Amino acid sequence: MRSSLSLTIPTCETVKLWLFGNPTRKLAIDCPIGLTYDPSSPIYDGVVSHCKILHGRYLATPWLSSPHFQTCFLNFFGRPPAFSYRRQIYHASDGGIIALDWLMHSDVMGGSFLMNNPISKDDKIPIVVIIPGLTSDSAAAYVKHLAFNMAKRGWNVVVSNHRGLGGVSITSDCFYNAGWTEDIRVVINYLHHEYPKAPLFAVGTSIGANILVKYLGEDGERTHVAGAVALCNPWDLMVSVLA
Repeated sequence: MRSSLSLTIPTCETVKLWLFGNPTRKLAIDCPIGLTYDPSSPIYDGVVSHCKILHGRYLATPWLSSPHFQTCFLNFFGRPPAFSYRRQIYHASDGGIIALDWLMHSDVMGGSFLMNNPISKDDKIPIVVIIPGLTSDSAAAYVKHLAFNMAKRGWNVVVSNHRGLGGVSITSDCFYNAGWTEDIRVVINYLHHEYPKAPLFAVGTSIGANILVKYLGEDGERTHVAGAVALCNPWDLMVSVLA
């Protein structure tokens, strides 16, 4: 059985959300301090026990505590690495198109970008699937940073773009949303079928993290994903919308 690990919001303060600009309507949400884990799990022994930051209160970098400063900082200092993906088109059973953009470890060996041979069916290099945020695709700066740095560290990376993003058209009646997990399910199953010897991992950001966690909860032990990371997950979509 796979070990599980989840984090709760690291603050004990009550969050007040002002709804639609009306100060007479407030929603109070208790955000307990807590790190939920199984102390006997390998994940705890290998990760959590060595990460002191997970046991303390979260504090933003003082000179980047403002979201406006963060936006300006990324605009001037967050330029993405220059490289090109290998585009693969996956056709869903309902006629939808999913753009899969690949960046291989062999493409960025030595820190430079070189188009090399495509991945082979018997390749054992781990594959990580990146699921972008709400309006992001493989061209987003943070996605390119993530893909490039993971490829440099020995992974084969594939960005699973949402339907209608990544430069492809909507060709079906179905569009992506936070509750739609079928696309990532068929992509994971397809990758496992095509590259059965390569361990599969997944990273979701923002709404992509929500989709990923929902998919893992639905499929449980049936999933072919060996490990997953959810970044900036809007766990409660209603609260996220009202905020």
